[in-house]
Amino acid sequence: WQFEQDELAGAGMVPTEGPHAEVSPAKLHFQADVKRQSAQTLRLRNTGTAVVQFEWVQNLPEQSFQESILPQDGTPYFTCHQTSGRILPGEVVQTMFSFTADKPGTFTSSWCLKTYPELKEPITQLAMNASATLGDLHWERRSALQEFIKKEQTISLASELAEDIVEAVRLQPPPLPPLSEPAVQERLFEEVNAADGLFWSPQTWDTLSALREQVESMVPARKQTDEGAKIPTFVPRPGRGHAPKPKVEPPSAAEPLPPLESLGVPSISRMRQQLDQLPGTEPGAEKPAEKFEVMRKLERAGRTARQCPLERSPVWWMAYETVMEIALTVPSKWAATRQRNGLEPVPFLAPPEDDASPGELEQYNLKLEERKSKLAPEEKEAEVRDIFCRGFAKNKFGPACGRFGAVAKEASLTTRMTRAGTFSLGDRLRPHLGRLSSEAIEMASNVVLYELDMGFMVPPLASDGEERPSLILQGSDLELLKQRLRGVVSVLESVPLAVLVTVHLGEPKPDKPKEDPEAEVTELQEVQLRMAGLATVEPIMEILREVVGSAATSCEFVPHEVLLGSNAEFAQKVRNEDVEGKVFLLENMSAVAEETGVRRTWFSPPPVEGQTGETEMEVALHRLPWASREGWAARVFRDIQPESLVQDSLCQSCQSMTLSTGLWPRAPQRVVGPSIEVELAAFLDALQLPIRATAA
Repeated sequence: WQFEQDELAGAGMVPTEGPHAEVSPAKLHFQADVKRQSAQTLRLRNTGTAVVQFEWVQNLPEQSFQESILPQDGTPYFTCHQTSGRILPGEVVQTMFSFTADKPGTFTSSWCLKTYPELKEPITQLAMNASATLGDLHWERRSALQEFIKKEQTISLASELAEDIVEAVRLQPPPLPPLSEPAVQERLFEEVNAADGLFWSPQTWDTLSALREQVESMVPARKQTDEGAKIPTFVPRPGRGHAPKPKVEPPSAAEPLPPLESLGVPSISRMRQQLDQLPGTEPGAEKPAEKFEVMRKLERAGRTARQCPLERSPVWWMAYETVMEIALTVPSKWAATRQRNGLEPVPFLAPPEDDASPGELEQYNLKLEERKSKLAPEEKEAEVRDIFCRGFAKNKFGPACGRFGAVAKEASLTTRMTRAGTFSLGDRLRPHLGRLSSEAIEMASNVVLYELDMGFMVPPLASDGEERPSLILQGSDLELLKQRLRGVVSVLESVPLAVLVTVHLGEPKPDKPKEDPEAEVTELQEVQLRMAGLATVEPIMEILREVVGSAATSCEFVPHEVLLGSNAEFAQKVRNEDVEGKVFLLENMSAVAEETGVRRTWFSPPPVEGQTGETEMEVALHRLPWASREGWAARVFRDIQPESLVQDSLCQSCQSMTLSTGLWPRAPQRVVGPSIEVELAAFLDALQLPIRATAA
């Protein structure tokens, strides 16, 4: 304390007896932007001889007007960062005050210093004022708008000048693309048929080009009219001198090119429009055989063109990289295997080119002889080759194919989701609306195929002790079946010649491998073997008779032996014109592989190295080509000749069954049944889609 007294005396300041203190500056002023902090430092000096404990306390604000009734603003705009402390005689303490405001304006505050012991001259009023300003918030937007307007004006002027220059120059029209080149054909063909999702191939181009010429020959030629040529009402008399000739401007490259269809690029949508304009499309009209044959060929060509080529697959390059990775590893692995087994590595020789010179061929033969001289005896080579194949398959080929399978699966799923995401729910339903219904066509004296909807029923399974599952109809399944069978009654109201009811129920078990591979198995025998794991639909016969009642003249059950065996007799019974309104229930069509398009077979995979015991049988899935499927349909229904197919099963319509999607000669006309119409109408009403009026 004596040292501090001496320091004050040395500075020319004599301490005052008792508690004294002074503050500098006496007033604080803050200047800051909104939401920005401004800080000021206050100096507190102890000028007395006593130790003082202090605390800064903010005074309560006073109303500017005594008549004011609004509450005080309790927002702490001013903050003291060191409110209390102790100060020795002669000591100086700095205290920081800060100001922050979230809105513009002027603000005031006052603070008092409470001490112990109390100062002889108390500091009760430390005034503070502050001003918060808000900058221009729109200067960036105004500046950007000015730059944008300036840029747009510049671009507009430059565009006008460029257009004037281009219009003033007359260029020769560009030559038409050569359609003889495959690259040009592919680009133009896929551009024209992008909406139908067709892919180019030489066979598709030739087929659709031939169909295009055939369709254009069927469409009547239109009279060529020149809209620009007008007959003048007044012809002036020729004067003396040379008659002025009108100025003919040459064609310019700026003029649009003709549509691609006029250049000879086949368009499947344009051919459909041309065929729709021909007579025979209206309900009840005579159907020309030539037109429907061309339509069938067109749809078959379109179905073939929708198949994505292998090189356009999303996993093509992944497979290419995998194959190259495996192939590039073979030489080093083969050389290492030969060295480990005491053999000398042999170099890999690439075969010579077809146009190689005699010198290159001679050099290749010398290297080949040198390579053969390094080979070991045949038994040793075969042993080393077997070791290499087993090790390479386990350590390189298998893991590489496994990695490719995982990546290819992910890429395929991503591609499918990406393509499916481009269609809305309305886009998916719109193609199914406005189709011909069973009430819109004339089915009198026709043979009608009717798809019965059995999607509500779970396929039965064989119980313990049963060789094949049995169909049990009771409860809600029975009521739903009767409801679905009323569609047959609505078809019988059109007085058809016969109605053939088809049913798809369950999935057959895989075919067992033949004991004798050379033994021939007929189509009927294969179907009978598959029926061993499927339920027969014969129990539906009694319910069908009960539902149709007197609307049908007869109801018969047709097993596979009749449909696929004695087909001529059955067709004669169906086409018997003396009796109308006949109903035939066909046996379960799920047993016919040509109808479902899929054949499953058991096979025994090759044994794995180190595996003991018998290997488990696996199932191989074979998809039948459309030629086989449509050939089966044409052969089975050649004599029956059904004119119409009523698709009344929503479950089967979502699958590519041969009867509902096949395109064979004299295939029946497909129409929508009453059950599907009710399902679509209820679906649209439930979702409240904007296209529900179109469906009506």
